[in-house]
Parts: sequence; structure tokens; C-alpha cells
Amino acid sequence: MMIDALVILVAGLLITLLPRSRRYASFLTWRASRKAGGQVPPERLPALRERAARRERATGVGILIAGVVWLLVSQFWPGWREQPGALYLVLSLLVVFSAACLAVVEIVWPGDVSDGPRFARATSPTFADYVAPQTRVVSGLFVGVSVVVLAGSLALAQSQWFDAATLWRSPVPFLLAAVPVLALLFALAIKRVLDAPQPARDQRELYWQDAIRAETLYTLAIPPAFVGALSLLIAAASLDNAASATATATGEIGPDWTGWLLFVGYVLPLLAIMAAAVAIASAGGVMRQFNRRLWSTVAPETGAEAN
Repeated sequence: MMIDALVILVAGLLITLLPRSRRYASFLTWRASRKAGGQVPPERLPALRERAARRERATGVGILIAGVVWLLVSQFWPGWREQPGALYLVLSLLVVFSAACLAVVEIVWPGDVSDGPRFARATSPTFADYVAPQTRVVSGLFVGVSVVVLAGSLALAQSQWFDAATLWRSPVPFLLAAVPVLALLFALAIKRVLDAPQPARDQRELYWQDAIRAETLYTLAIPPAFVGALSLLIAAASLDNAASATATATGEIGPDWTGWLLFVGYVLPLLAIMAAAVAIASAGGVMRQFNRRLWSTVAPETGAEAN
């Protein structure tokens, strides 16, 4: 476990330091530009570069925190590595803390205001103006369903067919606490981004502010869904481990409903993930929603047709 923790810490440190490389920072800027719709005006590039670097550093810090937590676990609970859900716990720590740090970054730095005279925006766009309904629904559903499934998994610890100790030592309790907290963090981050001022010199600058804001909000909409989907799969695996522990200890296999429960627990999340991927892809990318809702004509001086 000590070696695992050290590997995680080194990986987190590398990801945190990578944005200091000019070449890698340029790659991050290019990737964010592609998501935001192509050729970003030169005056917007420094802010975009800094935003992309902050996100990458946040991911690295989240991995570092996960490594520290796993290091503490290895010191105080050395037998954890032998637990059936040890790998799932490591994965849960990495995903949860990385997502949390990403949300915190957007809460602390929700927007970038350029120097020079600007005009305030007359309207107040909402989350629905930037992120397609399919993406919003998928994110909300995965968060809500995962909380219900995680709570139900712990409730099954009362059953004689699922080993309570195995379930309580699994990542399920951690995820049950983490998913609602993450949902609140991302909701606050989204609110902070939407409330950030958008003073602009002209329509062209405002358009690209909207494009970058849409990319930011899309980035904030996906992690809760990802954590929720991961939680569903981990809940199924944890129930499987608990059922196996009971069967090994008692020599009895559970009734048919337990087998069906495990089967559904594995299959339905996979089907839901595939359906969610199709739904999000059908939304048409980051640009379509805000173009359709906020820029229903030709985007100013970009030549891009609004959908």
C-alpha cells in the first residue's frame, strides 16, 4: 500500500507541475480552444491558457490529496490492501478528490475580466442557455440514482445474504457521503461561473466570453455524472463481494433474487452509461446550445453559423 500511495503522489505531482511547461500549456490551450469552438481571439488566449492550467493543476492536487489519504490508510489500516474493495477505494479517492478540486477552482476563480473599458451585459443567461438539456438531465439522474443505490446497498447490510462488514469496509459509505457533497460543490461552482461579470468591449468579445463560459459549464456538468456512474458500478461490485463473503462463510448461496440483483446491478449501469453517452453526443457539442439560445444569428465576426 505504501508503494501504491507513493505512485499516486508522484503522478499527482507530475500533473500539478506539467502546466508549467510551455509546450504542455499550449496543448491545454489548444484543447480548450477546440472545445470552445475553434480560433479564439488572441486577446482571450492568456485567460484561456490560465484557466486550462488551473484545471490541470486542480486535477493534480486532487490526485495528491487522494495519495495522502491512501498513505494514511496504509499506515493506520495496513490490512486494507487485502480487502476485496481496496482497488475500488483507490479509484474512488482519485475521482472524488480530483472532481472536488476542479469544482473548488471554478468557485474561487469563476471568470476572467480583461483590462480596459468594457460594457456590462444587459441580460443574465442561465445554465440552460449554455448546457444542453440532455447533458443536464444525465448529470442530475446519475447523481440522484447513485445516492439511492448507494444507500440501498448499505441497507442490504441488514440482510443475511450480504456480509455487513464487507459492505461497510467498501467504498460505498465514502461515496454515499461524497456524491451529495460533490453535487453541492459543482452546483456552487456553476452558480459562481454564471454570476461572474461579463463586461465586454464589443459583441465579438462577448461571444467568445460566452463560448469559453459554455465550455467551462460543460466541464462542470460532466464530473458529477461520471462520479455517479462510477458509484453505481462500485456499488454492484461491493454487493458482489459481500455476497461472496457470506457464501464463503456460511457455505450457502443466496436466493434467486440476490443473483438477479447482482446481475441487474452490473448490467443496468453499463446500459445507462452507453445511453448517456449517446444522449450527450446527440446534443451536438459545446457550441450548439449557447449559439441557439443566445446567438440565434451569425456569430459576430466569427463566420460560424449558430444552430
